[in-house]
Amino acid sequence: MKRLIAWMFCLLMAAPLWAQQSPETENSGLSRKEARRTMRGFKLFAEVGAYADIFKEETDEDDWLQWPNVNGSKWSATVSVGYQFNNFFFLGIGLGADYHTIENEWSLPLFAQARVNFLNKKISPFFDFRYGGSPINEKEGFCDTGLGVRIATTTQHAIYTGIYLHLGLGDDLRGYSSSGLRVGYEF
Repeated sequence: MKRLIAWMFCLLMAAPLWAQQSPETENSGLSRKEARRTMRGFKLFAEVGAYADIFKEETDEDDWLQWPNVNGSKWSATVSVGYQFNNFFFLGIGLGADYHTIENEWSLPLFAQARVNFLNKKISPFFDFRYGGSPINEKEGFCDTGLGVRIATTTQHAIYTGIYLHLGLGDDLRGYSSSGLRVGYEF
């Protein structure tokens, strides 16, 4: 797990440098420097998603769902706000509401978010990283990573979808992971 987090951190730090070297921009009449800053400013992301468990650490206790006997799922809605430094790099914080169907429980994830758009084009792949926890029931710390596609509707707005990997630490420090699909709108 530590190795995966270290790898994601290195990718996150290197991606903006690589992304800013993208060739031509679709914004005509602007210098290269001006074209890289057309999205600059405060941003809001609103999204919904669904996750399915792919692994749960096994224990001898009866109160923990075992893999592969039960496949848990989660529905999620999040809102995040932050600052878009240029057309490539976003940094912010977020809040969500997750419903775990098997456990019939709600959680309230709070997280820090970093997002990198790889191209300065209307359609661009992106990398999303979130790290946080759920203070309501104090049962979960997590790390989310995602890869997706962003489709600009205007200079400041876009729709997007992505595939995410959720790595969590549940009750009694038992780990689990799930994968999911998220769709959202960028304001």
